[in-house]
Amino acid sequence: MANLTITVSNIDWVSGPKGTYDAAETITAGDLLYQVTSTTVGVAANSDTAKDTVIGIALNDGTTGHPITYAKENAVVGFGAILTVGVYYVLSTAGLKSRSSTQDCNTDENQT
Repeated sequence: MANLTITVSNIDWVSGPKGTYDAAETITAGDLLYQVTSTTVGVAANSDTAKDTVIGIALNDGTTGHPITYAKENAVVGFGAILTVGVYYVLSTAGLKSRSSTQDCNTDENQT
């Protein structure tokens, strides 16, 4: 299935824990994030084991050095109408992708 296209207009923090770090690179709202240093985050990527531990979802856009607010584990985030009930979502080498089941995952994808 195709990668999702998430924009800042799709992301809506509802409740739960949030955090803020500076961007280590250009980040777009909806990007899955990993912790680069104790004060910075970057875009998670399944193609690199150093980047495949997701800590949250970016709630705003930002370039290097700008603050990125993100929804932490156990936060409730609305994604608008881009998600489908009953579909699994995985971190692929190209970003967040939908799958019909966990058995449908390729070796280059991590379940999120």
